[in-house]
Amino acid sequence: SLVAGQQVPLNRLGEVRDSERFTLLRSLEFFSEFGDVQLWEVVRRARWKRYPVGYALFKRGQEGNSFHIIAQGEVEVFREGRLVATLGQGTSVGEMAYLAPNPDLRRHSTDIKVSQECTTISFTPESIGQLSPECQHRFDRGFIRVLVRRLHAAHEALAHPRRIL
Repeated sequence: SLVAGQQVPLNRLGEVRDSERFTLLRSLEFFSEFGDVQLWEVVRRARWKRYPVGYALFKRGQEGNSFHIIAQGEVEVFREGRLVATLGQGTSVGEMAYLAPNPDLRRHSTDIKVSQECTTISFTPESIGQLSPECQHRFDRGFIRVLVRRLHAAHEALAHPRRIL
């Protein structure tokens, strides 16, 4: 079975088995409200990709149309060249640009670089649109949880400016 920090086992073709992907998704908080049927949809529809250390997942100002959930590894978030956060397994990146209602708001506000070899699960509006309505609803709820946590953290940072986000 998979635990945080371990590599996903590969089959003889060097591909991750769907059953291992399912197990990994089940362990991630973002997918905690997904049922088995919805998780299998995600396994089959998501784009799974590995990125090397130093790879720029997003660049500030770049228009975004996808989001990633970190399955393994870590990324660093930079704002104007300053490290502001390190994100690891189970966190999402790019969802703000993905969810934005118009192109002006779809530009990434930070640079995101891989700091530990990283496997992500990514989606575009088209791939989400191919999911069942129930699965899409679970994604919406997952996004709401993420955004509420981030809004709370931003509020705390404003209320206590000396604390680091």
